[in-house]
Amino acid sequence: MKVLNLKKIAFYSMIAAAFVACKDDSEDPVDDGSGGGGNGGTPTVTCRLMSSEEVSDSSQQNLNYVYNSSLQLIKVEDIDPSTGDIYSIDSLVYDGSGMISEVHTVNTNSNDNSVVNYNWDGDNLVSATETRNGETTSYTFTYDGSGKLSTYTATNNGQSEYWEVVSWNGNNIDTVRFDFSGNQTMFVNMVATFDDKKNVARHAVPYPDDMIEWVNENNIKLVTTAEEVDFGGGPMPAGTIVLDREYTYTSEDEVATQIDNPSAFDPQEPVRTTTYTYACD
Repeated sequence: MKVLNLKKIAFYSMIAAAFVACKDDSEDPVDDGSGGGGNGGTPTVTCRLMSSEEVSDSSQQNLNYVYNSSLQLIKVEDIDPSTGDIYSIDSLVYDGSGMISEVHTVNTNSNDNSVVNYNWDGDNLVSATETRNGETTSYTFTYDGSGKLSTYTATNNGQSEYWEVVSWNGNNIDTVRFDFSGNQTMFVNMVATFDDKKNVARHAVPYPDDMIEWVNENNIKLVTTAEEVDFGGGPMPAGTIVLDREYTYTSEDEVATQIDNPSAFDPQEPVRTTTYTYACD
């Protein structure tokens, strides 16, 4: 059995980040079943995420997505659902090849602002730095011979988080192991299952700490431990659910709603339901 001393927020966000990602920023063509036009007679449909609303018993978050004339995402606005005021704005900057080079986050009610700089090798993100309130977190990523993500390392103030992809199932990461000790000695293996629809995370800002979240083709449904583990509240057996999601879909195979259920890691976490709206051409 492995015993981990983990920070709750960091762990839960990294569980989600560990499995859901997009291979690139392009939209995949979809057969709407009507026949005729493009792709050998089959029309294509491209959808852009326009807004999302996440609701739980204790909170609500509304996001608006803004695009330029080239249909690149350039801004995400976090809106107060009661007043319509803007909490924060993410602004995206692109390089000459159309890859994201910077993301600036400005919070209107605090000084908790940040900037993320990205370094790409073709379509692969190889490194990034995030500067927030004078502190810098460095991210590095490695890839296998076929160009698929192999490892992820985040370092801040000498402390490291390390993730290693154990296996892929098609274009989805189905098994990872992670280590929070910083010296790759305390590993826990986790296994994910997916749906067969388009990964909604591909629409969002690709923050480097969500790397494993947005590289997959499809949406994660379940993450379980592959061995007995202790998250700090006592031992849990192999097969313990640490992430549990349900979905409904649009006719274009986009995610219409996402339900995040409580997990063994935090059974008191309220159910969160996120509703997505799109503009489809």
